[in-house]
Amino acid sequence: MTIDTDLFVVVGLLVASLSLPSALSAFADERFPYVALLVFVLGLGTVSLGIYGAQGDYNLARVPHSFVEILARIMN
Repeated sequence: MTIDTDLFVVVGLLVASLSLPSALSAFADERFPYVALLVFVLGLGTVSLGIYGAQGDYNLARVPHSFVEILARIMN
């Protein structure tokens, strides 16, 4: 069974981007953003799993194509 590297990268980037509102809220309340940090690390871990699981090169130019491919799979 092979892992779907595009799916891991897209999900990881989406999860990591969800940490931004939590971080901003924590900084506004003058407290340390524990949850934002945890979510960000989990998102980057998922992205790294997708990048290192790729058989060939996975470069930055492939990320938009990955988003479109995953969106096309969902819509189909």
